Amino acid sequence: MTTCTICNTTLDGEFCKNCGQQNTQKKLDLKSFFSDLSSNLLDLDKTVFFNIYYVLRYPKKVIENYWAGFRNYYYNPGKVLFYFVTLAGLSSYILGNSLCGIDIIVDNNISSQFIFILIIYPLLILASFLTYRKHKKTFIEHATASIYIISSIGIMVLIFQSLFTLLNLTESNDSIWLLILLILVITWDTLVYTQKKKFFYKVINGVIEFIILLLLIYLLTLIPDYFGILNISGAQLD
Repeated sequence: MTTCTICNTTLDGEFCKNCGQQNTQKKLDLKSFFSDLSSNLLDLDKTVFFNIYYVLRYPKKVIENYWAGFRNYYYNPGKVLFYFVTLAGLSSYILGNSLCGIDIIVDNNISSQFIFILIIYPLLILASFLTYRKHKKTFIEHATASIYIISSIGIMVLIFQSLFTLLNLTESNDSIWLLILLILVITWDTLVYTQKKKFFYKVINGVIEFIILLLLIYLLTLIPDYFGILNISGAQLD
């Protein structure tokens, strides 16, 4: 018998009769991922920060819940990403073209938050996939986990960055915000993927992922199409 992962009620049908969580019993694949990504983005039945809190407090539980096919109790990763993009758009009035300490310079009408997602998300997803490839999780599973983690942490970083900028405590393009984002994302990755509970193993995995991420960033700078897009800590990459 299948039990609900939220309240441990024995399931009799697709929905839990106690808390209402849905169990689709569908294997996570590209089609189901994009279906969830685009569905019910504006459904405000639960508060945004309630869901962000659970992603940050219980990342492994929330993410494995989604991997296993349970839906509609927590926000799906697409909805968390939507709120990150929305907040990034609002933050642009305070931070200009700077997001999480990165100055994003574009010569056309592409939004700075879109460029941020186009660059940062793939790098962190790939770093996670390469670091924990032995765990036999698919790239799509890593992508959904990373979207949950990056978006939730990104929302919190943007809030604090905006407050500190308004109070003139830091500059909008201070590189400390990028460093905080990367360290926190990598730390939460270790909470999700590290099987052994000892702190030592989490530190080792975190260091490995950080090194892989730095190598990926270096390789990115060698791609001509990205020249002129990023200005990190006031140093133009061109």
